[in-house]
Amino acid sequence: MNDSNDLKIEDLLCIAEKAQAQLELEIAENSKAQERISNLSSEILILKNELLKKSETIVSLNEKIENLSASDLQLQRSKEMMAAGLKARSEAEVIKSACEADRQELNRKESALADRESRLREKEDHIDLEIKTKAENLIKADRARLEWEYKSRKQYNDRQTESKQEELSRKYKTMTVTYQVEFMTVLIYGLISSILQAITTPVIQEDIVAFFTVLWKSFVGLYFLIERIGRDVAELAFIIENPSASGIVYWVLLIVVMVILIGVILFGFGFALFIYGGYVRENLWDRHTVIAITADIAITLFLAEEIRSILSLNLAALQILIFIVYSLIRMLIVCRHE
Repeated sequence: MNDSNDLKIEDLLCIAEKAQAQLELEIAENSKAQERISNLSSEILILKNELLKKSETIVSLNEKIENLSASDLQLQRSKEMMAAGLKARSEAEVIKSACEADRQELNRKESALADRESRLREKEDHIDLEIKTKAENLIKADRARLEWEYKSRKQYNDRQTESKQEELSRKYKTMTVTYQVEFMTVLIYGLISSILQAITTPVIQEDIVAFFTVLWKSFVGLYFLIERIGRDVAELAFIIENPSASGIVYWVLLIVVMVILIGVILFGFGFALFIYGGYVRENLWDRHTVIAITADIAITLFLAEEIRSILSLNLAALQILIFIVYSLIRMLIVCRHE
């Protein structure tokens, strides 16, 4: 039993060894097959790449073939278009020759038309010149006639206007002079009456006498003042030791100083009166001044007592003061209007 078992075991071992050897052989073959498969795969990839390149080459060749086919077709069409163009060119030459003939005919007609228009223009210019000349002659004749009529009527109207203006001016001057004479007569009469009435009024007489008395005393006082100033200046002559010479110099200095002072005062007073008189003559010598003086004298005449009771002023001096104020007011009015 044991021997049989050993034999079986040995057989099994032999079988196992054979199977293992066979397995190793198959493994080796399998590895070789895998290496070959990998080599084949690489070769397949190379073939695929070559095939892809060839496919691209074929595609490009196909495109070139198509392009050549299109070029042939286009060439064919170009030939047809060239033939059509030659035909059209020949037709165009025919049309061009016909057009050239028409153009020459048209140029001939245009030249004839231009000649006709030039002749017509010359005739029109001649007609316009004749019409213009006749119109200017007619206008000159009418203008001369109208100017003569206008001047005649203007002269007649001017004469009529001047005569009417002279007549109206004469009437206006007559009426104005008459009115002014009557008005000034009434004003002067009223002024003289007012002055006479004022002079005969006792209160006003007293004030007039008092005014001129004060005025005379003022002149006399001014004279004595001038004499005293002259004597004060003439006393400088007493510096001279010679009595005769000092006396002569004294009287000479006195006379010279008094003459100078009196001359200056009279010249100043006269110059002021001249300026004021010129102003009165230019601006106050009118009926308004006469009215103002008459109204002032009349008011003073009728209200002399009341004025004396209210104001302690001389009525004559008050009249002069009122006239000076009136002159200043008129001067302000004139300056404002200017």
